[in-house]
Amino acid sequence: MDGGGKGARGAGSDAWRVMVLDARATRVISSVVGMYDIMEGHVTVVEDLHKARQPFREMEGVYLVAPTAESVEAIKRDFSSPADALYSKVHLFFLERVPPDLLQSIKQCPTLVSRLKTFKEINMDFLVPEMQSYHLDMGSLSGAGEVEAAAHFRELYGGRGQGRVMASIAQRLVTLCATLGEFPHVRFAADGGGRTEGVARTFQANMEELVSNSPTWTFRGQDSRASDGGRATLLLLDRADDPLSPLMHEFTYQCLVEDLLGIKDGRVTYTTETGRGKQKKEALLTDSDALWAEFRHKHIGKVLTDLGNRFRDLVASNAGAAALVKGEGRQMSVEQMAKATRGLPEFQELSKKMSQHVRLSQDCMDKLERKNLLQAGALEQTMALGTDDLGRSRKCKDILEGWVIEGGDVQPGLLEILKASRTPEEMKLRLVGIFNATQTKATSDEKTRVVRAAQLASTSVPTLTGLERLAAAAGVGGGVGGFSDPSSAKKGNKLFKSLGFGASKQEETNDFTHMRYKTPLKETLAKMLSGTLSFDAFPSLLPMPQEAPKKAVGRSIRKGGGQEATTYSGARVIVFVIGGVCHSEMRAAYEAMQEHGREVIVGGTTFLPPAGFLQGLSGLA
Repeated sequence: MDGGGKGARGAGSDAWRVMVLDARATRVISSVVGMYDIMEGHVTVVEDLHKARQPFREMEGVYLVAPTAESVEAIKRDFSSPADALYSKVHLFFLERVPPDLLQSIKQCPTLVSRLKTFKEINMDFLVPEMQSYHLDMGSLSGAGEVEAAAHFRELYGGRGQGRVMASIAQRLVTLCATLGEFPHVRFAADGGGRTEGVARTFQANMEELVSNSPTWTFRGQDSRASDGGRATLLLLDRADDPLSPLMHEFTYQCLVEDLLGIKDGRVTYTTETGRGKQKKEALLTDSDALWAEFRHKHIGKVLTDLGNRFRDLVASNAGAAALVKGEGRQMSVEQMAKATRGLPEFQELSKKMSQHVRLSQDCMDKLERKNLLQAGALEQTMALGTDDLGRSRKCKDILEGWVIEGGDVQPGLLEILKASRTPEEMKLRLVGIFNATQTKATSDEKTRVVRAAQLASTSVPTLTGLERLAAAAGVGGGVGGFSDPSSAKKGNKLFKSLGFGASKQEETNDFTHMRYKTPLKETLAKMLSGTLSFDAFPSLLPMPQEAPKKAVGRSIRKGGGQEATTYSGARVIVFVIGGVCHSEMRAAYEAMQEHGREVIVGGTTFLPPAGFLQGLSGLA
């Protein structure tokens, strides 16, 4: 932002300017700063490059755009002649390196060139949805929606256009590392179907070009003393190696809000009771919301308990609030206490935030029950791990027909859940996908029974076909089950053994039976941060040096944040997942930082919610 706003100021100039953004730049900027930050750069109005705009010929124009032919041509139209020029002076900022042909095109517009005061490549072609995570906004469910997600997967795993998208990934990763001040060592998953190695080599070449052409640019670990913690390591992974994690239902607060309520650009709509009846409200869920930042990776049950206890303790500690609830605080719901204390000035803002999260978490619980998600989630865990929550092995027959649990209760089988009228289409699709991915010993008759019970719509069938083709793209053979069955890991499956996929000992200590499954990235990161990650499974492009002395280097890549700054020791680890990063992997990175004291930044070509993954798979059919 300093480059796009304040960086456009002349020495001692406080003149107001117009900022012009294309669609890609708008998403990049809005993920890291707010309108107030932009105005601080003396920007009076922000406009869309591709819409008709009023001329401000006495003001300067600050353009922040992606280096595309479409955006460059739009800028040139703003200066087709001196009489038609929209702004007095021009400051051009590009998200990444401008290709030579576009540079030549800009030179061919004399009115633009004569007014050009700033030309800069700011190296920031990525989005930062929250602290310690990022994505490249390729194939997201924004904009063109399902079409874009399907097209992205088709490019990545369907063959056509793969070279172009690989080159784009590598270049955008360069902008990430340039922003972070990192020239990382590169490691990649050997079983990435050639995609991880291809991106690794192109990225390395582009980074070397950046260093060569930018003599004043410095990076961490550049000096021999490694006083800043040493050079980072970029770990390149591929979604095709783990199609299971995006399908699994997660029961953390963030995942349930995404799954059940829907988040768009950090915003979610919910209904609340007011003095005028029910009203729809919108919540902005970002790092600036301290409660969201604290609770998003916690199990929904713990969130509800902690919210209630915290509010009751807060009320009890305030004499005025305690008098209002008249000693009944332990019996009152959090919403009732929030209403009782709403009139107290010191409670107004806190009560509003607390009530908001109580409402959202309760909405999640209501939908959990209506959609029978708890029983479906328990079955998913058993399918993924091969054991129930008591550690008893469950075969395919149990998975299909269910079993009796302690106390005489029954865990419904897959067939019953699929046939239930309240099981929505997307849940059926995910359950069938998980079954296909994990039950490698299922007979053709058992598979037929599952398909018949699901009665999937014709529009859903391509998604299952895409899942099979994604498995083939991983280059491990044997269909989806060849690399997603936890039992095959124990029997020596090459990919499971190298990546640590499937069940881990950590599941035994989890207090919540619906969160026994651990995304493979959890164990991969643990090994990497402890220096035991296999170089056979994850080779490096160049020889890796001995680990540098540990120094504090922690710093979020996102502006602001609702949590206090945390410092970590040692060099950073930057994780990138080709095909998209999912919620459970983002949570694994946060947990790894807490457990190992090293900074981890995790991202992918896109953020991949379950709906986005299903739409992406449909593009492979």
